[in-house]
Amino acid sequence: MRINRYDTTLLGGKVKELRIARGVTQDELAVAAFSDAPTISKIENGVLSCTEDLLWEIKKVLRAEAAPLLEGEHNEFLEKLHEWYDIISERNFALAKERQVALSAITCLPSEKELNIIYALFECRLLLGLNEVESAYTRMLTLEPQFDALNDIQRYHYYYNKGTYEIKNSRNEEALEYYMKAFDLTKRGLKDSLPLYYNIAYAYYRIGLYSRSIAFLEKSRELFSSDSGTVSMFHIENLLATNYIKTKALQVAKMLLNKCSKDIESLQNKTHVGMVLTNYGYLYVVAKKFNKALDYLKKAEAYLEEGTEYFLEVLYQKSRCLVAINRTTACTPLLAEGIERAQGNDTYLTLFMSLSHLLTINQKESTQYLEDVSIPFLLKIKNYTTALDYCELLADYYKKKGKGYNGKRLKMVDLAQNIYKEMYEGGEL
Repeated sequence: MRINRYDTTLLGGKVKELRIARGVTQDELAVAAFSDAPTISKIENGVLSCTEDLLWEIKKVLRAEAAPLLEGEHNEFLEKLHEWYDIISERNFALAKERQVALSAITCLPSEKELNIIYALFECRLLLGLNEVESAYTRMLTLEPQFDALNDIQRYHYYYNKGTYEIKNSRNEEALEYYMKAFDLTKRGLKDSLPLYYNIAYAYYRIGLYSRSIAFLEKSRELFSSDSGTVSMFHIENLLATNYIKTKALQVAKMLLNKCSKDIESLQNKTHVGMVLTNYGYLYVVAKKFNKALDYLKKAEAYLEEGTEYFLEVLYQKSRCLVAINRTTACTPLLAEGIERAQGNDTYLTLFMSLSHLLTINQKESTQYLEDVSIPFLLKIKNYTTALDYCELLADYYKKKGKGYNGKRLKMVDLAQNIYKEMYEGGEL
């Protein structure tokens, strides 16, 4: 059966595009597709119609079975791209990579500009999900010259990808800026997105604006449906619990962690178990129930992979407990281990060094380190909760030292008030 005249005219140029992109000559294509070079030439020039059987052979030879060579196939291919996007969003990356093999044929058809843009945006999402961050960045660069031609939906995906790229590079404020640009587009009729709300909440959490993070997480819970998967709700409620611990709403945090504990029974994921146990430990650290905190943190250690930030966090919180209950003998080797493991990680190196100076707080060098190094660094990385702890600890220490230290005490009290303002109102420090 031959293809109609309209499609024949459109078809020829696309066959030629594909053939050249695949590095195949007309003679090679003719032999492999059980045809002859003059026939292939006439098809490419639009002067000869093509049978459906020959077209299928051409597609197989050019590894482009899914490519939209006919007018009616454009929308079919678009549907396949959106199915692929859904698979990526569900984090089924193995299946997404399988589907990509067929869909990547679109990159050999530069004339299909819209489909190539959508493919590139979704490919970036996949690469970021696979933590192939620099490959994703390289792909995003190819979209920048076309930015002005993007429609609102395409810009939404572009901003979302840029935000995710920035957050994976710990540039949290830049990430938030891109996520909020995507969020602004949802106000223009685009559908609300649970992943976007969650990522905005995570960015706010990373910059210490916990009340704003909570607001977006609560919206994420509203958007959640049974189709979203248990893992999505687990991450929402675990991050919610962390925010509530940071703001010292410990009863709310505990209720959320209790729910997360039930959720992870069905997930069978060791890291998730470790995350929840770590958060229980952190909750009891904030509640100043340090022995109970240690019990949870010791349990968490068994579920977390050494060398990860979660593992470092457990070491840090354990050290923090031992310092608080004056178990210096047990704490000293743990701090030494933490400092060694944290080499190359400025955040945890500073946290462990700060704890070691707490052990010698009566020495001038130690109080100076906490004031001049620890607190400024913690404010720089937006770890307001720990900075606040050190301000309050130093204010209490200077109060006990007497009148000669009143100026230093007031300085710490003022700084603590400013930190509270930043945490709850988003003001400037």
